[in-house]
Amino acid sequence: MSTMSCWREADAGTMAERAHAISALLATAGGTGLIRNGFHRSGGLIESDEVASQLRRRGESKPLSRVAHWIVDRDVVSLVWSTRILLPRFQFDEQTMTPRQDALRVVHELRDVFDDIALADWFASPNSWLDGAAPAEALRGVPHHVYEAARADRFVLHG
Repeated sequence: MSTMSCWREADAGTMAERAHAISALLATAGGTGLIRNGFHRSGGLIESDEVASQLRRRGESKPLSRVAHWIVDRDVVSLVWSTRILLPRFQFDEQTMTPRQDALRVVHELRDVFDDIALADWFASPNSWLDGAAPAEALRGVPHHVYEAARADRFVLHG
């Protein structure tokens, strides 16, 4: 059961407390490992340095700066693991290595209500709005449904 399906049963105040507690739990090595495994079926994770290297090979003049802006502006889902920044591949166009518009739309819907770990968990975990599919997987087939799930979960958490 995903954390979101548990949260839907609670009121907004309790949900915020649970979100904080779950974020603290996921900050542990085991929790982050669960999220990392959750992205396996949607393409896995790539290090931010590798994204920058691929952008450089595609002619980007300032690839590190571009990737850094995506991370700092929270335009992409990112995880800090040890000393590395990992980015789930599902959110990138494989041809350009830039964020996909459908992924950006969903991230922008949720970035103000989730911290980085909770946002990653939302994308990696089965979601009841998506008939149990993880949003990261469902995004390729039914991006509009994933966006609607994000809107619903944002409303549940933030009103």
